[in-house]
Amino acid sequence: MGGAANTTTLLDAKKAIGRGVETTFAVRPVDNLLVTLSANYNFTSIKDPGLSVGVCAQPSVTNPTGTVNGQTVAFIDGNALPNAPKWIDNVNLRYRIPNGNGGEYFVFTDWSYRSKVDFFLHQSSSPNRSRCCRAACDSATAGPAASTRRAAFARNITNQVRVTGAIDLDNPPTSSTIRAPSACSSRPCSDGASPALWRMRVR
Repeated sequence: MGGAANTTTLLDAKKAIGRGVETTFAVRPVDNLLVTLSANYNFTSIKDPGLSVGVCAQPSVTNPTGTVNGQTVAFIDGNALPNAPKWIDNVNLRYRIPNGNGGEYFVFTDWSYRSKVDFFLHQSSSPNRSRCCRAACDSATAGPAASTRRAAFARNITNQVRVTGAIDLDNPPTSSTIRAPSACSSRPCSDGASPALWRMRVR
């Protein structure tokens, strides 16, 4: 999406490849502590030496550029597919303390990481390519058979705010048109508590 007319264009690449591997391990090093680790590796690539897209003046495009029909374009052969991080990793820990009525107290934390991504078909020096590491933490008490639950929680405790999407278009903020992407971002750190929640078990 973009270009001088801010239009959506359908592009056909001669070939695109994608392959990867994922693994998950769950271990219980001590009683009541469960540790789960997962790792995901992905490789994607566009294979079309002549394929090109319109570029954005801000930030700098790092792909080879040229001129087609009077418009500056970037040649994207070899680029990864958009929104396709090479690495996605996750670690979570859950420690439980059983109580006398069949319920439990537990503490849970979850840490996730993804490597840098591109939101457009072309590559650039934009900070939207930044890596991301986010975490959450929960402390809760659950009733017998998880029938009720009260919890305190915190989200994004690393307080990382990252761009999660963007549109590459012409923005005219002044009398001169500046080509720049519009973006949306993730939420900063937050915390809170939840009251008792009742869960219905269907047999």
